[in-house]
Amino acid sequence: CGGPSLNKMDLTPLRAERGILVAAVNQVAATHVRPQLWFSVDDPSKFHETIWKDPGILCFTKQKYLRHAVWELKDGERKAGPKSHDLPAVLGYEHRSEWPCDFLSGAPTWGKAGIFKSVFMVALRMLADLGVKRICLLGADFHMEPGQSYAFDQEKNAGAARSNNGYYARMNRDLPKVWKDLLSIGCEVVNG
Repeated sequence: CGGPSLNKMDLTPLRAERGILVAAVNQVAATHVRPQLWFSVDDPSKFHETIWKDPGILCFTKQKYLRHAVWELKDGERKAGPKSHDLPAVLGYEHRSEWPCDFLSGAPTWGKAGIFKSVFMVALRMLADLGVKRICLLGADFHMEPGQSYAFDQEKNAGAARSNNGYYARMNRDLPKVWKDLLSIGCEVVNG
């Protein structure tokens, strides 16, 4: 995940050691790690083109975004580039906007407007569906400060940080049940 704590971690083992499956969400895949798996829930235009164009990264995006353009930097300007479905290793997934819910049934959920919405929930569910037995979270801070909102260069103003912190508070209340559900299928989550 892209929390500022990621900047204080030694990420060398993620690049150097065999046997580690690296998954990432959002921009952190363009700034801190080159994952094998990448998850997004927002329009492709919000993410760096190098993520989409790297055939070594299996990109998961909402089915409805497969026909949306990936934006490229050309001649110092951002311009619409190819559609995400025309790029290598891009897969669409169905999702639902529901919370509370049975986390392991139906399509992956990203939460519900007014409660929380997060790619983190989609990534957890899809990693479990892929058979990952141990998920070690890095950069999952569950708190945001204006001025240093992310590990990468993107800030949120005080209002946006306050809104995200409200989402994080709700997630923190609900995550123990999600951990229990994941453990019931043999998937352990550790916040590193």
